[in-house]
Amino acid sequence: MLQISADKLHKAICLICCFGFSSFGFAKPADDVLADKLLGLSLEELVNMEVTSVSRRAQSIFDAAAAISVVTSEDIRRSGATSIIDALRLVPGFQASRTNANNWSVGIRGFNQSFANKLLVLIDGRSVYSPLFSGASWDVLDLILEDIERIEVLRGPGAAMWGSNGVNGVINVITRHSDNTQGAFVSFSAGNQEKSQLSWRYGDEFSGGSYRSWFKHIEKGDSVFTDGSDADDGWTVQRFGGRLDWESGHMLDAQYYSGNTKPQLFFLNQQSGVLSTNNPDRKQEGGHLLWRYQWGDSDDISYQLQSYVDYYKSLDPRVGEKRVIYSLDFEQGIKISENQHLIWGIEGRISDHELLPTDYSSYISNDQKESFFSAFIQDEFELIPEKLRLTLSSRFENNPYTGFEWQPDARLFWRPKEKQTVWMAISRAVRTPTIIEREIDILTPRQVAEAPIPGIGVLPVYLRAIGNIDMESESLLALNGGFKHKVNNRFNYDVALFLHFYDDLVASATSTGSCLDGDSFNPTFGICISTFNSIPNLLYVNGKLEHGMDAETWGGELSAEWKGDGWKVKGNYSLLQTHAHANKDNPSASRNEDLAEGISADHQVSITAGIDLDGGFELDSWLRFQDNLREPDIPSFWNLDLRLAWQLDGIEMSLVGQNLLSDSHAEFAEQVTGFVPVEVKKGFYFQMRIYPW
Repeated sequence: MLQISADKLHKAICLICCFGFSSFGFAKPADDVLADKLLGLSLEELVNMEVTSVSRRAQSIFDAAAAISVVTSEDIRRSGATSIIDALRLVPGFQASRTNANNWSVGIRGFNQSFANKLLVLIDGRSVYSPLFSGASWDVLDLILEDIERIEVLRGPGAAMWGSNGVNGVINVITRHSDNTQGAFVSFSAGNQEKSQLSWRYGDEFSGGSYRSWFKHIEKGDSVFTDGSDADDGWTVQRFGGRLDWESGHMLDAQYYSGNTKPQLFFLNQQSGVLSTNNPDRKQEGGHLLWRYQWGDSDDISYQLQSYVDYYKSLDPRVGEKRVIYSLDFEQGIKISENQHLIWGIEGRISDHELLPTDYSSYISNDQKESFFSAFIQDEFELIPEKLRLTLSSRFENNPYTGFEWQPDARLFWRPKEKQTVWMAISRAVRTPTIIEREIDILTPRQVAEAPIPGIGVLPVYLRAIGNIDMESESLLALNGGFKHKVNNRFNYDVALFLHFYDDLVASATSTGSCLDGDSFNPTFGICISTFNSIPNLLYVNGKLEHGMDAETWGGELSAEWKGDGWKVKGNYSLLQTHAHANKDNPSASRNEDLAEGISADHQVSITAGIDLDGGFELDSWLRFQDNLREPDIPSFWNLDLRLAWQLDGIEMSLVGQNLLSDSHAEFAEQVTGFVPVEVKKGFYFQMRIYPW
C-alpha cells in the first residue's frame, strides 16, 4: 500500500487549498534526456536558460533586453495542456479565449480576435503566417508536445528581427534535436472533452546523424450552447512527419496534416432575410518541407541558410483558400571585436494564393502570386562589459501592398548589480494589409440591427464588408522597459512595462464618401444602405474598410517564481488599458472605439503550483482568472485545472481535470465572423505515456 508522509501531504494541501495554484514540477520520465537536464537545473540556471528570439543569437533570459517568457517541455507536461495554444496561456500578457471547440480569440497586450493579425508565430524558424488575414490558423498548429524543447514568447514588438506583423509579440516554437528523441515513445489519452489523442514517435541514429518519425491523431469534444445543449462542434485532425539532423549541420523537417472542424455558424437566407445556424464540415489540409544548414565558428563567425515550402487548403463556408508559400533566407553573425557583435540577413518569400469564392464572399482577383523581400541588420555594443549594452537593429522590407517599410529598434541593457537587470526599448513595427482587407466583398451572416428605417419600415440589417485596394499599413511606436531580479536560488521576479501608440488601425467606416453605386446614405443612422441583389427584404450596412482609428495601450506584467525541495510555484499578473479614438469624422469609426477598448481583458492572473509526492506521484494545479470583456459582453471568470500523475519504470499515468469551477462558461463571442456564441465545458481526461525503450 502506498505510504505518503504527513509532511508531504501537508505541503500538498497547503499548495492546492491555500494558494489554489497549479504546477510545474520535477518528475523524472525514464530515459527522457531533456527532462533529466531540466530536473538537474537550479532556479538560477533556469533563469539563465538561453533564448534566441530577442536577438537571433543565444543569450540568457536574464541578459535579454526584452519581455521574454519561456514555456519549457516540463512546464507543458505538468500543466496538463494538450495543445500549443493551451500551453501559451501560461505566458503573462497572452490572452487565448475559446470562441468554440476549435477556434480561439488570441492576442498579446490587446486587440484579441479570432483572426489575430498583430502576432508573428514561428515553428523552428518557419513562419506560419497567412497572408489572407495576417495571422495563424491555430486549430492546425500542432505537434507531439513531448517533442517541443521550449516555446519562446517575446511580448512586445519583434519586427526588426523577424519582420512585419511581429507588432505585439513573436511566438517561437522550438522542437528538439532528433538526438534527444531516440527510441520509441507512445502517448494515449481519452476523456469527455479531450475525447481521444494518440501520439507515436520513433527515433534512431544513422551514419552521420539521427532522425525521428512520428504520427498524431486528435479528436476533440463539443462545446455547448448558452442554454446547455450540445453544440456539436468537435473536430479531428491527423498528422505525421519526420526530422533528420546531420552532424554536418544540415536539418530536414517535414509534416502533413488533414482534418475536419465543425464550427457552429450563422447562415443567412438571402431571399427571406432569416438567420439560421448550422455546423458544416470545414475541411483543412496542409504540410511543409523545411531545410536548414548551419556552419561556421559560432563564436567568431556563423552562417545559416534556410528554405521551406508551406502548403495549406481550407474549405471554409465563409472564406475558402488554397496557398503555397516559398521562402529562402540567409543570415550571418560576425564577432567584430570583444565588445561588438553584428548580425545581418536577407529573406525572399513568394505567396501563391488561390481564393475560393463562397455564398458569402467574392474577390477582386481570385488567383494571386506575390513576392516579399526584406533585409535586417543588428549591431550590439558592449559599452561597459557585463554592465551596459546598446543594441541597434532594423528591418527593411518591400511588400506588394504598401511598398517599402522601415522597422527600427533600439534597446539598452544595464546591470546595476550582479543579480539585477534593467532594460528599455523603443521600437517601430507595422502590420501590413491582408488579402481580405484589400480584395474581399463579404456578407457577414450575422444580423447587426433591426430598426425602423425612415420610408422603409422595420427590416433586419446585415453587415457587408468591402475591401479597399488602397489600404496602407497599421503602425506602432512602442516604448518598453523592465526590471529582472534573481533574489536567491529559490526566488526571482520580472516586471515589464509598456506604452504603445497605434496609428491608422483598420475600422469599418461608412460615410457619404464611401457609399457604393446604388447605395443611399441615411443621415438618421449615418450609414450607407442597399437592397442587395434587388431583394427588398434585406438591407445591408455597406462598410468600406478604411483606416479609421488610432489607439494607445499601456500596462505591464509581473511574474514570479518560487522553488523549494520537490515543489515549485509560478505566478503572473497582467494589466492592460486601451484608449481608442476615431481619426475620421464618421459614425462607424467612432462606434469601433468601444470594440477596440473592450475586446481584451484588462486584468489576467495565472498561478501554477506543483509538488512531488512519495511513490512517484505528482500533484499539480493551475488557477487562472480573466477579467470581463465589454465588447463582447463576457463576464469575468476563474478556471482551475488539476493533475494527478504517477510514474514508474518509464510509464506515466495521469488524470487531469480542466475548467473545474463551473459546468460551462463563456470566454469570447465573435462580433463579425459568423460564429454562434457557445460555452466551454468542464472536462476530464486520462493519459498514459510510455517513454523511450
